[in-house]
Amino acid sequence: MLDLEYVKKIKCFCGSMSLEIVDCLIGYYNNNNNIGIISSRRQIDSDSGYVNNWNTHRFADYVKSKSSVLLERDHAGPCQGDLIDDGVDSILNDCQYFDIIHIDPWKVSDSILEGSERTLDLIKKCSEKNSEIMFEVGTEQNIKQIHPEELEFLLSYLKENLTDREYTNIVYAVIQSGMKIDSGENSGDFSIIKTEKYIDVCKKFGMLSKEHNTDYCDPSIFKELFNMGVDSVNIAPQVASIQSQHIMSYESDAHINKLFNLCLKSNRWRKWFPSNFSPDTNKEKLIFCCGHYVFTDLGLILEHPKLLADKIESFIDSILL
Repeated sequence: MLDLEYVKKIKCFCGSMSLEIVDCLIGYYNNNNNIGIISSRRQIDSDSGYVNNWNTHRFADYVKSKSSVLLERDHAGPCQGDLIDDGVDSILNDCQYFDIIHIDPWKVSDSILEGSERTLDLIKKCSEKNSEIMFEVGTEQNIKQIHPEELEFLLSYLKENLTDREYTNIVYAVIQSGMKIDSGENSGDFSIIKTEKYIDVCKKFGMLSKEHNTDYCDPSIFKELFNMGVDSVNIAPQVASIQSQHIMSYESDAHINKLFNLCLKSNRWRKWFPSNFSPDTNKEKLIFCCGHYVFTDLGLILEHPKLLADKIESFIDSILL
Protein backbone atom coordinates (compact mmCIF):
# COMPACT_ATOMS: atom_id res chain seq x y z
CA MET A 1 0.00 0.00 0.00
CA LEU A 2 1.13 3.55 -0.69
CA ASP A 3 2.61 5.48 2.20
CA LEU A 4 0.31 8.44 2.93
CA GLU A 5 3.29 10.62 3.90
CA TYR A 6 4.73 9.96 0.46
CA VAL A 7 1.42 10.87 -1.21
CA LYS A 8 1.39 14.16 0.73
CA LYS A 9 4.59 15.20 -1.04
CA ILE A 10 2.86 15.11 -4.43
CA LYS A 11 1.76 18.69 -4.97
CA CYS A 12 0.82 18.46 -8.64
CA PHE A 13 -0.62 15.77 -10.92
CA CYS A 14 -0.07 16.40 -14.64
CA GLY A 15 -2.02 14.92 -17.53
CA SER A 16 -0.62 12.19 -19.79
CA MET A 17 -1.47 14.24 -22.87
CA SER A 18 1.10 12.75 -25.27
CA LEU A 19 4.08 10.40 -25.42
CA GLU A 20 6.43 13.38 -25.34
CA ILE A 21 4.72 14.91 -22.32
CA VAL A 22 4.74 11.59 -20.46
CA ASP A 23 8.49 11.33 -21.09
CA CYS A 24 8.96 14.89 -19.80
CA LEU A 25 6.92 14.15 -16.66
CA ILE A 26 8.87 10.95 -15.98
CA GLY A 27 12.11 12.91 -16.25
CA TYR A 28 10.82 15.64 -13.94
CA TYR A 29 9.63 13.13 -11.34
CA ASN A 30 12.90 11.20 -11.40
CA ASN A 31 14.71 14.41 -10.48
CA ASN A 32 12.20 15.88 -8.02
CA ASN A 33 9.78 13.19 -6.71
CA ASN A 34 6.92 15.65 -6.18
CA ILE A 35 4.53 15.14 -9.10
CA GLY A 36 2.16 12.42 -10.26
CA ILE A 37 0.60 11.57 -13.63
CA ILE A 38 -3.15 11.54 -14.25
CA SER A 39 -4.97 9.94 -17.17
CA SER A 40 -8.57 10.44 -18.20
CA ARG A 41 -10.48 7.62 -19.86
CA ARG A 42 -10.53 9.49 -23.17
CA GLN A 43 -6.76 9.80 -23.11
CA ILE A 44 -6.01 6.19 -22.13
CA ASP A 45 -8.58 3.50 -21.37
CA SER A 46 -8.69 -0.28 -21.05
CA ASP A 47 -9.01 -0.75 -24.81
CA SER A 48 -8.82 2.71 -26.41
CA GLY A 49 -7.52 6.27 -26.12
CA TYR A 50 -6.11 9.09 -28.20
CA VAL A 51 -2.65 9.18 -26.56
CA ASN A 52 0.05 7.25 -28.45
CA ASN A 53 -2.37 4.39 -29.23
CA TRP A 54 -1.85 3.18 -25.66
CA ASN A 55 -4.33 1.19 -23.64
CA THR A 56 -4.11 1.20 -19.85
CA HIS A 57 -1.89 -1.88 -19.68
CA ARG A 58 0.65 -0.65 -22.23
CA PHE A 59 0.71 2.85 -20.76
CA ALA A 60 1.31 1.64 -17.20
CA ASP A 61 3.99 -0.81 -18.31
CA TYR A 62 5.77 1.97 -20.21
CA VAL A 63 5.77 4.39 -17.29
CA LYS A 64 6.60 1.86 -14.58
CA SER A 65 9.56 0.58 -16.61
CA LYS A 66 11.09 4.03 -16.36
CA SER A 67 9.93 5.45 -13.03
CA SER A 68 8.08 4.95 -9.75
CA VAL A 69 5.93 8.05 -10.36
CA LEU A 70 2.38 7.73 -9.00
CA LEU A 71 -0.26 6.97 -11.62
CA GLU A 72 -3.82 8.13 -11.02
CA ARG A 73 -6.91 7.44 -13.07
CA ASP A 74 -8.70 10.76 -13.47
CA HIS A 75 -12.52 10.76 -13.70
CA ALA A 76 -13.19 7.03 -13.58
CA GLY A 77 -16.86 6.17 -13.84
CA PRO A 78 -19.94 6.08 -16.05
CA CYS A 79 -19.91 7.98 -19.36
CA GLN A 80 -16.40 9.33 -18.75
CA GLY A 81 -14.93 7.63 -21.82
CA ASP A 82 -15.73 7.99 -25.50
CA LEU A 83 -18.70 5.61 -25.25
CA ILE A 84 -21.81 5.60 -23.09
CA ASP A 85 -21.22 2.95 -20.43
CA ASP A 86 -21.41 2.26 -16.70
CA GLY A 87 -17.63 2.49 -16.39
CA VAL A 88 -17.34 -0.74 -14.39
CA ASP A 89 -15.18 -2.77 -16.78
CA SER A 90 -12.81 0.15 -17.22
CA ILE A 91 -12.47 0.85 -13.50
CA LEU A 92 -11.89 -2.80 -12.58
CA ASN A 93 -9.14 -2.91 -15.19
CA ASP A 94 -7.68 0.26 -13.65
CA CYS A 95 -7.32 -1.53 -10.31
CA GLN A 96 -4.50 -3.58 -11.82
CA TYR A 97 -2.41 -0.65 -13.08
CA PHE A 98 -3.09 2.63 -11.27
CA ASP A 99 -2.06 3.62 -7.75
CA ILE A 100 -5.04 5.93 -7.19
CA ILE A 101 -8.46 5.99 -8.84
CA HIS A 102 -10.61 9.10 -8.94
CA ILE A 103 -14.19 7.87 -8.53
CA ASP A 104 -16.38 10.26 -10.53
CA PRO A 105 -20.00 9.21 -11.24
CA TRP A 106 -21.22 12.80 -11.22
CA LYS A 107 -21.99 13.08 -14.94
CA VAL A 108 -24.94 10.76 -14.40
CA SER A 109 -25.87 11.65 -10.81
CA ASP A 110 -28.81 14.01 -10.38
CA SER A 111 -28.46 14.47 -6.63
CA ILE A 112 -25.78 14.40 -3.95
CA LEU A 113 -27.35 11.22 -2.53
CA GLU A 114 -27.31 9.44 -5.89
CA GLY A 115 -23.69 10.47 -6.49
CA SER A 116 -22.73 9.32 -3.00
CA GLU A 117 -24.41 5.94 -3.55
CA ARG A 118 -22.68 5.48 -6.90
CA THR A 119 -19.33 6.47 -5.38
CA LEU A 120 -19.80 3.95 -2.58
CA ASP A 121 -20.69 1.17 -5.03
CA LEU A 122 -17.63 1.80 -7.21
CA ILE A 123 -15.29 1.95 -4.21
CA LYS A 124 -16.70 -1.38 -3.01
CA LYS A 125 -16.17 -2.98 -6.43
CA CYS A 126 -12.61 -1.68 -6.69
CA SER A 127 -11.74 -2.76 -3.15
CA GLU A 128 -12.88 -6.30 -3.92
CA LYS A 129 -10.57 -6.31 -6.94
CA ASN A 130 -7.59 -4.70 -5.18
CA SER A 131 -7.76 -4.05 -1.44
CA GLU A 132 -4.78 -1.69 -1.57
CA ILE A 133 -6.02 0.67 -4.29
CA MET A 134 -6.39 4.28 -3.13
CA PHE A 135 -9.14 6.70 -4.09
CA GLU A 136 -10.08 10.28 -4.80
CA VAL A 137 -13.74 11.33 -4.53
CA GLY A 138 -15.82 14.29 -5.65
CA THR A 139 -15.67 16.12 -8.96
CA GLU A 140 -14.73 19.40 -10.58
CA GLN A 141 -16.96 22.37 -11.24
CA ASN A 142 -16.93 21.77 -15.01
CA ILE A 143 -18.86 18.52 -14.42
CA LYS A 144 -21.07 19.27 -11.40
CA GLN A 145 -20.95 21.94 -8.73
CA ILE A 146 -20.69 20.42 -5.27
CA HIS A 147 -20.91 22.89 -2.39
CA PRO A 148 -18.91 22.42 0.84
CA GLU A 149 -22.02 21.16 2.67
CA GLU A 150 -22.59 18.60 -0.08
CA LEU A 151 -18.96 17.47 0.03
CA GLU A 152 -19.43 17.00 3.77
CA PHE A 153 -22.50 14.84 3.08
CA LEU A 154 -20.56 12.73 0.58
CA LEU A 155 -17.64 12.11 2.95
CA SER A 156 -19.95 11.43 5.88
CA TYR A 157 -21.97 8.94 3.79
CA LEU A 158 -18.81 7.13 2.74
CA LYS A 159 -17.45 7.01 6.28
CA GLU A 160 -20.70 5.51 7.55
CA ASN A 161 -21.03 2.87 4.83
CA LEU A 162 -17.47 1.75 4.07
CA THR A 163 -15.28 -0.46 6.21
CA ASP A 164 -12.48 1.29 8.05
CA ARG A 165 -9.98 -0.14 5.56
CA GLU A 166 -11.96 1.04 2.54
CA TYR A 167 -12.51 4.51 3.99
CA THR A 168 -8.85 4.91 4.95
CA ASN A 169 -7.92 4.22 1.33
CA ILE A 170 -9.65 7.46 0.25
CA VAL A 171 -6.78 9.93 0.15
CA TYR A 172 -8.14 12.90 -1.82
CA ALA A 173 -11.38 14.86 -1.96
CA VAL A 174 -11.91 17.31 -4.83
CA ILE A 175 -12.53 20.90 -3.81
CA GLN A 176 -14.04 23.63 -5.99
CA SER A 177 -12.42 26.99 -5.38
CA GLY A 178 -14.48 28.75 -8.04
CA MET A 179 -12.15 28.31 -11.01
CA LYS A 180 -13.42 26.94 -14.31
CA ILE A 181 -11.72 26.10 -17.61
CA ASP A 182 -13.36 27.37 -20.78
CA SER A 183 -12.06 28.13 -24.30
CA GLY A 184 -8.45 27.58 -23.32
CA GLU A 185 -8.69 30.04 -20.43
CA ASN A 186 -9.55 30.01 -16.75
CA SER A 187 -12.86 31.83 -16.67
CA GLY A 188 -13.78 31.13 -13.06
CA ASP A 189 -13.79 33.32 -10.00
CA PHE A 190 -11.34 32.14 -7.34
CA SER A 191 -12.89 32.44 -3.88
CA ILE A 192 -10.72 32.35 -0.78
CA ILE A 193 -13.75 32.05 1.52
CA LYS A 194 -15.19 29.11 -0.41
CA THR A 195 -11.82 27.38 -0.62
CA GLU A 196 -11.32 27.66 3.14
CA LYS A 197 -14.69 25.97 3.71
CA TYR A 198 -13.73 23.04 1.47
CA ILE A 199 -10.36 22.68 3.21
CA ASP A 200 -12.08 22.57 6.60
CA VAL A 201 -14.38 19.78 5.38
CA CYS A 202 -11.43 17.77 4.07
CA LYS A 203 -9.54 18.14 7.33
CA LYS A 204 -12.61 17.13 9.33
CA PHE A 205 -12.74 13.81 7.48
CA GLY A 206 -8.99 13.23 7.25
CA MET A 207 -8.77 13.84 3.49
CA LEU A 208 -6.15 15.59 1.40
CA SER A 209 -7.67 18.38 -0.68
CA LYS A 210 -7.21 18.59 -4.46
CA GLU A 211 -8.29 21.32 -6.90
CA HIS A 212 -8.67 20.31 -10.56
CA ASN A 213 -9.39 23.55 -12.40
CA THR A 214 -6.07 25.36 -12.06
CA ASP A 215 -4.98 25.34 -15.71
CA TYR A 216 -4.15 28.78 -17.14
CA CYS A 217 -3.97 30.41 -13.70
CA ASP A 218 -1.37 32.97 -12.72
CA PRO A 219 1.43 31.28 -10.72
CA SER A 220 0.52 33.48 -7.75
CA ILE A 221 -2.78 31.56 -7.44
CA PHE A 222 -0.91 28.32 -6.83
CA LYS A 223 1.16 29.90 -4.10
CA GLU A 224 -2.01 31.17 -2.48
CA LEU A 225 -3.72 27.77 -2.72
CA PHE A 226 -0.78 25.95 -1.16
CA ASN A 227 -0.37 28.58 1.57
CA MET A 228 -4.06 28.18 2.44
CA GLY A 229 -3.56 24.45 2.87
CA VAL A 230 -4.67 22.93 -0.45
CA ASP A 231 -2.66 19.73 -0.72
CA SER A 232 -2.47 19.18 -4.47
CA VAL A 233 -3.67 20.35 -7.89
CA ASN A 234 -4.32 18.80 -11.31
CA ILE A 235 -2.95 20.31 -14.51
CA ALA A 236 -3.66 18.84 -17.96
CA PRO A 237 -4.76 21.07 -20.88
CA GLN A 238 -2.16 23.71 -20.10
CA VAL A 239 0.69 21.20 -20.28
CA ALA A 240 -0.63 20.09 -23.68
CA SER A 241 -0.81 23.68 -24.86
CA ILE A 242 2.93 23.99 -24.17
CA GLN A 243 3.55 21.19 -26.66
CA SER A 244 1.15 22.77 -29.17
CA GLN A 245 3.01 26.07 -28.90
CA HIS A 246 6.29 24.21 -29.31
CA ILE A 247 5.03 22.59 -32.52
CA MET A 248 3.78 25.95 -33.79
CA SER A 249 7.26 27.40 -33.23
CA TYR A 250 9.35 24.72 -34.92
CA GLU A 251 7.26 22.88 -37.50
CA SER A 252 6.55 23.78 -41.13
CA ASP A 253 3.39 25.53 -42.28
CA ALA A 254 2.31 22.26 -43.88
CA HIS A 255 2.54 20.40 -40.58
CA ILE A 256 0.76 23.19 -38.73
CA ASN A 257 -2.05 23.20 -41.28
CA LYS A 258 -2.33 19.44 -40.95
CA LEU A 259 -2.55 19.80 -37.17
CA PHE A 260 -5.32 22.39 -37.52
CA ASN A 261 -7.31 20.23 -39.93
CA LEU A 262 -6.98 17.18 -37.68
CA CYS A 263 -8.18 19.24 -34.70
CA LEU A 264 -11.10 20.56 -36.71
CA LYS A 265 -12.21 17.15 -37.99
CA SER A 266 -11.95 15.52 -34.56
CA ASN A 267 -14.81 17.75 -33.29
CA ARG A 268 -13.36 17.39 -29.80
CA TRP A 269 -12.88 21.15 -29.70
CA ARG A 270 -16.65 21.66 -29.44
CA LYS A 271 -16.46 20.65 -25.76
CA TRP A 272 -14.31 23.66 -24.93
CA PHE A 273 -15.73 26.50 -27.04
CA PRO A 274 -19.12 28.25 -27.28
CA SER A 275 -21.44 27.47 -30.18
CA ASN A 276 -20.52 30.73 -31.96
CA PHE A 277 -16.78 29.97 -31.97
CA SER A 278 -15.25 30.21 -35.45
CA PRO A 279 -12.29 27.81 -35.91
CA ASP A 280 -11.27 29.31 -39.25
CA THR A 281 -10.65 32.72 -37.71
CA ASN A 282 -9.13 31.32 -34.51
CA LYS A 283 -6.72 28.69 -35.82
CA GLU A 284 -4.00 29.21 -33.22
CA LYS A 285 -6.48 29.20 -30.35
CA LEU A 286 -8.01 25.96 -31.62
CA ILE A 287 -4.58 24.30 -31.84
CA PHE A 288 -3.38 25.58 -28.46
CA CYS A 289 -6.53 24.31 -26.76
CA CYS A 290 -7.12 21.04 -28.62
CA GLY A 291 -3.94 20.01 -30.42
CA HIS A 292 -3.25 17.21 -27.94
CA TYR A 293 -6.28 15.26 -29.15
CA VAL A 294 -4.54 14.58 -32.46
CA PHE A 295 -0.79 14.61 -31.69
CA THR A 296 -0.68 10.87 -32.36
CA ASP A 297 -2.51 11.23 -35.68
CA LEU A 298 -0.12 14.00 -36.72
CA GLY A 299 2.70 11.44 -36.76
CA LEU A 300 5.59 13.83 -36.13
CA ILE A 301 8.97 13.12 -34.63
CA LEU A 302 9.11 16.15 -32.38
CA GLU A 303 11.78 18.75 -33.11
CA HIS A 304 13.97 19.78 -30.16
CA PRO A 305 12.49 17.45 -27.50
CA LYS A 306 14.97 18.68 -24.87
CA LEU A 307 13.66 22.20 -25.33
CA LEU A 308 10.09 21.00 -24.78
CA ALA A 309 11.21 19.20 -21.61
CA ASP A 310 12.85 22.41 -20.38
CA LYS A 311 9.65 24.36 -21.02
CA ILE A 312 7.49 21.85 -19.14
CA GLU A 313 9.99 21.69 -16.28
CA SER A 314 10.02 25.49 -16.05
CA PHE A 315 6.21 25.54 -16.02
CA ILE A 316 5.98 22.98 -13.21
CA ASP A 317 8.64 24.85 -11.26
CA SER A 318 6.54 28.03 -11.56
CA ILE A 319 3.71 26.19 -9.83
CA LEU A 320 5.66 24.41 -7.12
CA LEU A 321 8.59 26.68 -6.26
